Amino acid sequence: MEKSPMTILAKDKKIIRVEEMQDSMHLTWIVNSICQNSCSYCPPSIHNGSNHNYEWKNAERFILELFKRYDKIWVSIAGGEPTLSPFLPKLIDMFYQKNHKVTLTTNGGRTARYWKEIAPKINGISFSYHPEFPNSNFLENVIISSENTCVHVKVMMYNKFWDHCVEKAEELFLDKRFVTLPTRIVNWLGDRMPLNQDYYNEEQILWFNEWSRRPVPRDARWRPVSDNFGSIHHFSDGTIEKRPSSTHLINRGLTNFKGYTCNIGLSSLYVNDNGFVKRGNCMEGGIIGSINSPENIQWPDKPIICTQSLCTCSSDVDIAKEIIQ
Repeated sequence: MEKSPMTILAKDKKIIRVEEMQDSMHLTWIVNSICQNSCSYCPPSIHNGSNHNYEWKNAERFILELFKRYDKIWVSIAGGEPTLSPFLPKLIDMFYQKNHKVTLTTNGGRTARYWKEIAPKINGISFSYHPEFPNSNFLENVIISSENTCVHVKVMMYNKFWDHCVEKAEELFLDKRFVTLPTRIVNWLGDRMPLNQDYYNEEQILWFNEWSRRPVPRDARWRPVSDNFGSIHHFSDGTIEKRPSSTHLINRGLTNFKGYTCNIGLSSLYVNDNGFVKRGNCMEGGIIGSINSPENIQWPDKPIICTQSLCTCSSDVDIAKEIIQ
């Protein structure tokens, strides 16, 4: 029987355990639900919403509560498009001034001047390239930022623009000042499985697999966020990978953790654009509070059992987890 593209992608290998290397609590903060783009593969809720659904003074109270509870924090900021938030510089400054780590996910749509000012305070920036809305200043902004911090570029591999996406990924890969990561499109509106099993054809899936074997550039201008961040992944075939690319693991179909024990909420937290606090990006465990009333948050104290059939967030993939024998 001929194997389907998904079978070719995942093969028989799977992750059986993930060990965290970082000693920081990882906070993901979705600051807004608006964006200057409206990509076909993005849910309307993340670009047709609003800039803020909570008061900045409440956000400040929440941040101060975090500082009381955690000695080391790594906050990953996203949206919508977070750089549209007027509060973003203040948010970054609060963590920067206390020597916590900040990373940012963005489509890079602001001016070169903006990136010159903000990049030195950020430990890592993940730029996303969207083929439906090409930005003529995209590469300039990426290069300016890479002069001040660690930069990744995720090329969103939309199958309707496949040839363009491949060309762009190859073009960006030639510049070793940043890391280029072709990124698979997933169904954010469903159960986080790919849009359907035929979304990518066999040739495209094999292209993803071949790309994952390329070495990651680590020259003098490319700096990891920290040597203490990342995780160790143990596989069913006995192999071990230290700090593998979570994006590559997702692209290869290796992040089905349904039924695993997971430390989501113990070493991670998630704030959505309405200010609700949850354990992680995957939404497992439901709402545990709101930044509008930090004193009433129910802080997690034990692992949970995962119910998701595909973990699609890089941050969640690196949280400690283990298959139940």
